[in-house]
Amino acid sequence: MKFSKVTLRKKKLAKGRISLYLDFYPPVLHPETGKETRREFLNLHYIDRPRTPADTTEKENSLALAASIRLKREVQIRDGQAGISAVKGKESFLVFFSTQAEKQTGSTAKGYKQTLKHLTDFVGTGNDVPFQSVTPEFADNFQHYLQTKARNKTAGRTGGLSNNTTISYFVKFMAIVRKAVSGGQIQTNFPKPRREKPKKTIRDFLTRDELQALAATPCELDYLQNAALFSALTGLRFSDIEKLRWEEVKETAEGYNIEFRVQKTGDMERLPISDKAYSLLGERRTPASRVFPELKYSYWLNTKLREWVAAAGIGKKIAFHCFRHTYAMLQLEGGTDLFTLSKLMGHKDIETTQIYAKVQDKKKRESVHVIDIDLPTKE
Repeated sequence: MKFSKVTLRKKKLAKGRISLYLDFYPPVLHPETGKETRREFLNLHYIDRPRTPADTTEKENSLALAASIRLKREVQIRDGQAGISAVKGKESFLVFFSTQAEKQTGSTAKGYKQTLKHLTDFVGTGNDVPFQSVTPEFADNFQHYLQTKARNKTAGRTGGLSNNTTISYFVKFMAIVRKAVSGGQIQTNFPKPRREKPKKTIRDFLTRDELQALAATPCELDYLQNAALFSALTGLRFSDIEKLRWEEVKETAEGYNIEFRVQKTGDMERLPISDKAYSLLGERRTPASRVFPELKYSYWLNTKLREWVAAAGIGKKIAFHCFRHTYAMLQLEGGTDLFTLSKLMGHKDIETTQIYAKVQDKKKRESVHVIDIDLPTKE
C-alpha cells in the first residue's frame, strides 16, 4: 500500500511572521469530515528573522513541535489511523468506518464498533478495504457472513449472532456506506436496502417461585443480588441501574419514585417503586453518589450472575436483562393491564408490551398439557 508523504511547509504572513502547516501527498481523510485534505494547519507561528531572545526561543520551539507533529502523523498514517488516498477510490473504507464510529456515543457507539470488528474479521485481519471494493455484492456477502459465520464478540456471550443483532449490524454498515456514497468516496449506486424489521423477542424470565428461590440464595456479590432483585421489582434496565444516583431517588407522601433519564432513549421518566424495592438500595448517601457504585458490566459479573442462578437450582440461561422481563411477566400475572404496564416499562409503543401478553398466552396453552392421566376405556 502506498502511504502519504507528510511534509512540513511554511506560509509567509504579514510583518515577517511564518505559519507552519503539514502537506499530505497523496491526500488523507479529514478525521472530522471524512473528506480528502492536503493540509493541516498547526496554529504555530514565529518571526522569520528573530530580533530578540524571546523571538528566537519561539521560533525554535515552534519548529521543534511542528517536526514532532509531522512524525506523529506519519506513524498514524502507517498504522491505519488516518485515511489513505493514493488513488481516488482506493482510500481505506475501514479507516473511514472507524472514524465515523468514533463520532457515535453511548450504546450506539458500541454497536458501530462491534460491526467494525465483524467487518475486519470478514475481510481478514491485516487486510484493507479500498472504497472501490465496497460494492452491492460486497455488502451482500458481508450480510451473509453476519447471518452464517459471525460469532459473538460481546463479553459474556458465545455462539452466532441473533437475527436481531445481525439486522442491527448490517443497518449500521449500510449507514456508513451511504455516508461514503454521499461524500463521493464510493462511486457505486447502491439499491435502496429492503428494511427488515427486527423480530421482537423475549429471553428467559423467572417465575414467582424461581425469583423467590433466587432471593433466598446467597450471592457472592451482595450488590449484584440487590441490583438484580431491584430490576425484577422495578423493571429497570441494567444501564439505568448502573448510573442511578441518589438525587434521582425521591421520597413523597405517596411513596418512593425514581426520576431519571433513560439511558437507551434519553427520555425523562418518573417511576414509582415499592418499599421493598427501595429497601434494596441500602443506606442513602450524598445526592451525586451512585446507588450501586460497584456495579459495572463485565464478563466476570455475568459469570457471578450465572453461578448465583445455578446455586438457586434454576436451570435457565439468565442474563441481567431477564429480570426486566420477569418484572413484566409477573405484573401481567398479577393482573396489571397492558396500558399501565407499558407506562411502567417506559415503552413508547404498546405493541412492544403486547409481546409479554403473547408469551403468557403461549405458557397458558402449554400448561393445559401438564396434567396427563390415563382415562378409563369405555366399552
